Amino acid sequence: MMKDTKTDLKRIADDYFGYMARAYPVMCLSDEFYFLPRAEGAMKFLTEIDSLDSDKIAGDIRYIKGLQKELQAIDPDPSDLDARIDLVMLNESISLYLEEFETTQIYRRDPALYINILMLGVDHLITKLSSIVPEKKKFIEMRLKKIPRLLDEAKRNLKDPPLPYVERGLQMAEAARLYLISHLPHSKELDKVLEKIEEFKDLLHKLAKGTDSNTNIVERAALESILKNGYSYNRPLEEIFQIAKSEYKKVLDQMDKIASDASPKKEWQAMLLKYKLPAKDPGELLSLYAGQIDKLRGLTTTEDLVTLPYLQNILVVETPKYLAPVRASASYSCPLTMNEREAAYFYISIFLGEVKSKFENIHQEYIFVSAHETYPGHHLLDTIRRSLENPIRRQIESPFFYEGWASYAEELIAELGYVKTPEEKLIGLRRQAWRAIRAMLDVGTRINKLTHDEGGRMLTDIGYSRNVVKAMITHYSLTYGYQLCYTIGKFELEQLKKEFVSKLGLKKFHDTLLYDGQIPFDLCRERMKRL
Repeated sequence: MMKDTKTDLKRIADDYFGYMARAYPVMCLSDEFYFLPRAEGAMKFLTEIDSLDSDKIAGDIRYIKGLQKELQAIDPDPSDLDARIDLVMLNESISLYLEEFETTQIYRRDPALYINILMLGVDHLITKLSSIVPEKKKFIEMRLKKIPRLLDEAKRNLKDPPLPYVERGLQMAEAARLYLISHLPHSKELDKVLEKIEEFKDLLHKLAKGTDSNTNIVERAALESILKNGYSYNRPLEEIFQIAKSEYKKVLDQMDKIASDASPKKEWQAMLLKYKLPAKDPGELLSLYAGQIDKLRGLTTTEDLVTLPYLQNILVVETPKYLAPVRASASYSCPLTMNEREAAYFYISIFLGEVKSKFENIHQEYIFVSAHETYPGHHLLDTIRRSLENPIRRQIESPFFYEGWASYAEELIAELGYVKTPEEKLIGLRRQAWRAIRAMLDVGTRINKLTHDEGGRMLTDIGYSRNVVKAMITHYSLTYGYQLCYTIGKFELEQLKKEFVSKLGLKKFHDTLLYDGQIPFDLCRERMKRL
């Protein structure tokens, strides 16, 4: 790398990460917000809460666009792959931020954003950092004092948000209130926060009465922009849709064959209806997931799938109540630091709303969910990213790579023989079909290839209830560009595997992928060609 190019990239990267850590300390420290970098400097601001004041955000946007302009002036040597990778990753991260804050203006559209910041800022100190922050009580008090200002910003900012966002915000606000009451001692600061949450709920009730149920679907150009600028991905939308459609049809054929081989007179739908989850109560359910982590970690080691870094412990716990409205059966929360005393969290949703869930229906997928979220999926990928020496690749993650890898991990364990019974294989394939439908909806609704009703029928056909499907469709409509990451990201990884695993071997293939950072797939290909 030419000295000036290396120096310029480092200077801009340090400036970018440092600025974002100061401007958005809670969001940058969390793994909830894919459109922001995981800026490590946010650990310096544990007494602060992000400001979403509109004038402040306008200033942030101007500053970040100035850095973007500086990046665009850098022209690295074409033979210097590392410089090109770093440049592309910085551009992607900045583009995702600008997409959310300048184009989509998430701070005007999504009430839940404010509750997420509020609760994560407190919960980081209550739970995740409790073992490594000696002054957590003082820090919590200082953050509580700043939460009313954040909720006042919400009052000024929220302008005609989509009704599903308003409804989700109301659910989260009430869950946050209950969480704070049960986890913090009474204080003047807490009383003020609870009062502001009630005012926030009143605001949302008013917005709900005057808000159209229309979800304000973005158009084709917005999706193309996020793919090109945020993911560095250039396949045409029509081709992406066809890839997802082909995956869907292929998977259904595989499911029919498995059912036929198991019992010629049975259909796979009937086989899954009779499947019984080996857990009868919440305690057994948490133990079931914990057991999968141990087994999958063992599989990753025994099969020598990748060079393992230092791996922090994973705690399996019930999903915090404030996250329940936005979580499905399970989710992963990355450690905030590399401190060995801090653990990762694998959240399991035992209750949905106020109704006890039927374990057999919601947690049938526990094997594949565990692989997706822990080994060899998100936990392994996150830990490797956070161990990298390169600060750019250590602090930037790509939704396309991130979800693509976790989906690839699910199929990898099946290929390695970890999944044994026909029913378990069917459950894994149904997940693939579900994700393919999500990708088809993400793209197809914007290129007139698929309607929401058609996608809804496809989801119903693979076993989801009408009420669940309705909620799915709404969620997928509002998170454009993310739903395709699972199937299409996996597809691109599988293409790389077909092309290079015979040359590199499986372990070196995985090491090359993961230890280069979550880089665009065409640059992965270029790296592997050079080996």
